[in-house]
Amino acid sequence: STGFSVKKAVYYNNKYWLLPESGAITVYDSQTLKEVPDYIKNDAEYWNINLFNDIEVSTDNQLWLASWMPKDFGISRFDETERKIVEISAIPGNEAQFVADYFHRIAQLSNGNMIFSATGGFNIVNPNGEIVYSMFPRMSNVACDNIDGIAGDRNGHVWFGCAEGLYYYNMKTETPIRISRID
Repeated sequence: STGFSVKKAVYYNNKYWLLPESGAITVYDSQTLKEVPDYIKNDAEYWNINLFNDIEVSTDNQLWLASWMPKDFGISRFDETERKIVEISAIPGNEAQFVADYFHRIAQLSNGNMIFSATGGFNIVNPNGEIVYSMFPRMSNVACDNIDGIAGDRNGHVWFGCAEGLYYYNMKTETPIRISRID
């Protein structure tokens, strides 16, 4: 029992990471199931101003976060050395590539890249934290800007959900196809 509502939990580096509805991520030791206090070294203001929406561990064992960050963009990862959540906006070339500052969900693509859905499209990020692709709905003829659910298929294409429905996004042709009842 945690005493708070949990959005998602993941297992990472022999610990359970619990993403709450709001506030700080809580880390538990996997052997004792006891909380590891102050494991993440970000300060109290960091937890108060940011809203974390999703957490995911990649196949190369990195912990990624999708968030709303009013003072930064919403894609972060955990730096194991500093034991801090760090934004990837500091990586040269990334700042101009973000589709938004409010990110919803994370999924992993078959090539090891991570995909982040946002209010404003989606970004694909390589394991080094570099944004390698940005999809802006209005430039791609997708009527809805708010991309929520997202997934990749084994062919490297993207599936996403929005208020308008389900879309298949062909990465080779950079073409969205809306899936309807007919399909």
